[in-house]
Amino acid sequence: MLLELAISLSAFALASPVHSYPSNVKQDSSTLNALPACGPVVQSCQCPEGNFYSSVATYGFFPASAKDVQSITASSFSDLSYIGLNVTNTTGQDFEIGSSRTFTLQWDAASEPISVTEVLTTYNNYLESGGFNMTWEMGNLPFSYTRPNGEEAKIGGFWSYEELRQVGDYSFFLWSTWSCFSDVFDFSGFHELVFSRIAEILKEQGKSDGSIIGLTTTG
Repeated sequence: MLLELAISLSAFALASPVHSYPSNVKQDSSTLNALPACGPVVQSCQCPEGNFYSSVATYGFFPASAKDVQSITASSFSDLSYIGLNVTNTTGQDFEIGSSRTFTLQWDAASEPISVTEVLTTYNNYLESGGFNMTWEMGNLPFSYTRPNGEEAKIGGFWSYEELRQVGDYSFFLWSTWSCFSDVFDFSGFHELVFSRIAEILKEQGKSDGSIIGLTTTG
């Protein structure tokens, strides 16, 4: 039953105007030139020259309340300690729109660690049942980095949507990211690492058995 519901919810999320994904399918040059730049608006779009478009969505059920999951994933926009990221700079407070967080990542496509700033663009709290939805985007653009072979490259940006809902005795969690990158970044692996860490913390807190029901990654 939960797997059927997960498929139904994720299909709805991916097909709705808010969460469907833009596309950079090959087209003739006149059509391609007419496409808007990729960004937070969900539509057919064109990445900057030298970038390719990709999207990934991950979802699953945790056998815990949405409030318990929210206390881990969304205690504050500036707190990413639960996934081992050290936020070095912040602006704004809690979930104030426009708040930002900056952290450093190791990326094998870059010769040195990259510093990433994310900016909160929307946030809605489900007060009665627990849970939330929010969007954020890469804020330190234009972004340039050096590849290990010495070549210079640029990132066109990434945009994310996250939703947590209470469904019976379970919480349904969805995270989708679309991006314009010039080298491959393992968003799928990063999403799954975050889901696994949430499950581990819930188990450590005695609030679940550490399982994720119907964990699925697409894209």
